[in-house]
Amino acid sequence: MSSIEATIDLLERLDKNPNDDNFLEALRFLVNLDYNTTVYLTLTQYILNSNHLNYADLLGFFKTLTQAKIQRHLTLNGLLDVLDKLNLRASLKVSYLAGIMMALDSSRNEEIDDIQDILICEIEDSLLYEVDSLLDNSYIKTLVMILPQIRTNKLKLMDINLLRNFFVKVLIESFKLDNHNDNIHQQSKEIKERPLYTSIPSISRILSRFCTLWSHQNTNNLENLLEGLLQISIQHERLLSSFSFSELDKGGYTFSSSD
Repeated sequence: MSSIEATIDLLERLDKNPNDDNFLEALRFLVNLDYNTTVYLTLTQYILNSNHLNYADLLGFFKTLTQAKIQRHLTLNGLLDVLDKLNLRASLKVSYLAGIMMALDSSRNEEIDDIQDILICEIEDSLLYEVDSLLDNSYIKTLVMILPQIRTNKLKLMDINLLRNFFVKVLIESFKLDNHNDNIHQQSKEIKERPLYTSIPSISRILSRFCTLWSHQNTNNLENLLEGLLQISIQHERLLSSFSFSELDKGGYTFSSSD
């Protein structure tokens, strides 16, 4: 069976039965393909547009793919050129690029720089134009995971207003309560059950970095806002950590400060 026939067969199986086993086979298939082949482009396009994998899954998929190529000493040349040949919205490009970036160690400094140059542009485009993606908790968590990995000199090039609005959205959604009662344990439980709450420690660290980055510029209003958001985050972390774990366990839930 030729590579084209094998690809068609795999795509048909992915379409009829999009399960983890078939995507794992697709991963193995891609490992030995050159980035510039039609087969690689077709299969990659299909995977990125699949409803079976969310944004975080896609990041993990392409991280694993890149790691496998590195282990087999296969070239990574052309991995960025692929994006110009694929018809993808910015948020999907973010998962693709971030997966590759997170597979690279610090010795690949030049490649990481090249990836991050493109990545920050795609992140900005997704924040600016993709309303639906920003309603997807998987994408929000993916962004919160990616942003701390971006180097400071790259972060300084990004639109601070887009980032500020993004963090405000995440913080508000994480801390918003549906009812206002005085039961502190119940309030804390509701906060914890918010789908984005586990991202708060990462956001705290990012906000802290932003405050430092722009402290030398004439951006007092922005700095005050970021500091305020940071303090809100810290206060909620302290609130939750002050409770007795034994008491919380009795209520059927526990809290963790881990991301």
